[in-house]
Amino acid sequence: MNRQEFCELMAQAKKRSGIGTTKLSLKLQMLPAKLRQFERGLHNFSMARVIEYLDAIGCHLVLSGANDNVRISDYDALPAWIKQMRMSRGLTVRDMADKIGCSSSGLSHAEIMRTIIRFDLFISIVEFFNYQLIIQ
Repeated sequence: MNRQEFCELMAQAKKRSGIGTTKLSLKLQMLPAKLRQFERGLHNFSMARVIEYLDAIGCHLVLSGANDNVRISDYDALPAWIKQMRMSRGLTVRDMADKIGCSSSGLSHAEIMRTIIRFDLFISIVEFFNYQLIIQ
């Protein structure tokens, strides 16, 4: 899945919710033009903003794997999930970073919540662990 495909899933969820752009922009404290830009996926957005957006339209993110589904209802759950998945596979931060093509310091900072995870990094991690993103 790429950013635009995910944004299409968000658009479908927004349409189902019946919440318009003006009302949503007020809820998110975001200018309507910025909201439309976010919804089109023109830039690598933060996963904290994604979770906030989904919450505002009454949805949540589900990470679907072969043996389990993980519901993400707040941002803090993402770094915890990443670390748990990495450790369960016996990977060091450096090993995993090399495999997904990011810096080990970037991955480490994401795990300890020193930085906010961006979508492009997150989708690489999700795909590395053979999970899919679902909006419910």
